[in-house]
Parts: sequence; C-alpha cells; structure tokens
Amino acid sequence: HTDQWQFAHSKAHIRPVLTTNNTEILISAAVQGMGIIYIPKLLIEEELQRGELVEILPNAISRRYRTYAYFAKAATVPQKIRLLLEFLKNELRG
Repeated sequence: HTDQWQFAHSKAHIRPVLTTNNTEILISAAVQGMGIIYIPKLLIEEELQRGELVEILPNAISRRYRTYAYFAKAATVPQKIRLLLEFLKNELRG
C-alpha cells in the first residue's frame, strides 16, 4: 500500500483507513463517509451528480496514467470491441 498520492506537480502524504484495489469498495467507503478517495472523476460521475460525493481538490492535476484494454485473441476483432476501444480512446484522451 502507499502513503502518498502523486499529482502532476506535487504529492500528498496520507494515512490510509482502507487499502484496496477494488474501486467499487473505495467509492462505497467514501460515500459512507469513511474518508476521501483519489480516483478518476469519470468513475464517480453519478455519485457527484447525486451529491453523495463532492470534489475537494478542484485544482489538483493528476499524473498521466496509462489505460490498457485486453480481450481474447481472435482472427478478427469484433465490431463491438472496436467501437468500445474507439470510445475509450476518445473519452480517456483528455
């Protein structure tokens, strides 16, 4: 586990209350008031819209991160996979 969050131009030292690699558990814990989370905004858009979570570091810029998509090897890539990959490229490019 880590005791710091890395931002583009700085870092924040933290004391974790909960450590997991499961984003659903992190989101649920934050909604229940167990602490704050550092997570991509697109993963919590619904919670933000419902007012269950609020942004507390609006000027913090995250480090760039890589996203990978994996799918079963096939002779051709199905259209629905190609469309999903194109969507993800457009949404995550920001």
